[in-house]
Amino acid sequence: MGYNAAMSADAATPPPALRLAIDGMHCGACVRRVRAALEKLPGVTVTEVAIGRAEVVPGAVAAADVVAALARAGYPAREGA
Repeated sequence: MGYNAAMSADAATPPPALRLAIDGMHCGACVRRVRAALEKLPGVTVTEVAIGRAEVVPGAVAAADVVAALARAGYPAREGA
């Protein structure tokens, strides 16, 4: 008497994280502004923001759109931190 259970491939594989190197961050206020800019993007989950870097799960948002949002906020960014 038992049950057979299996996880679907989608449930077992977390979405890939996007690591960003961010220029122009110097203080806690910069960290808050970057976090706010990232949190405005629909479907993006912010996992970490620190001076000079961030990690997000972009969901359906393209990496280029995440980088562009940070540039609009005044923080040039690039993939790979």
